[in-house]
Amino acid sequence: MEAEEFYTLIEGNYDLIKSRKWNTDRVKRFVKLFLGDESYEQLQKALEAGDVDAAFNAAHTLKGVCSNIAFAKLQASVSAVTEALRAKNLEQGRELNGAVVEDYKKHMEVIHQFLEV
Repeated sequence: MEAEEFYTLIEGNYDLIKSRKWNTDRVKRFVKLFLGDESYEQLQKALEAGDVDAAFNAAHTLKGVCSNIAFAKLQASVSAVTEALRAKNLEQGRELNGAVVEDYKKHMEVIHQFLEV
């Protein structure tokens, strides 16, 4: 799978990737780094524990990671959670987190196809 198809499947921002002149190999290197990022797991644990500050920090980190690698759909759903948590609205953050979980799972499925793992 080439980078353009990957970004189409995850509803990412391939135009941004093209503007950076990233080829498929470079995208794969950054996607592998994404697999090592723990902010998604930290977000889920913090939301479950009711720790709004830790959840905000994890969501904000995940949003930044997604922005850096042009994961636009996941970035958008995480951004909504981030803003709810910034306002200290844990319940709204938990409600909006459903979209994050769904988007993250889709991304992980496509990432494994893309990396052939």
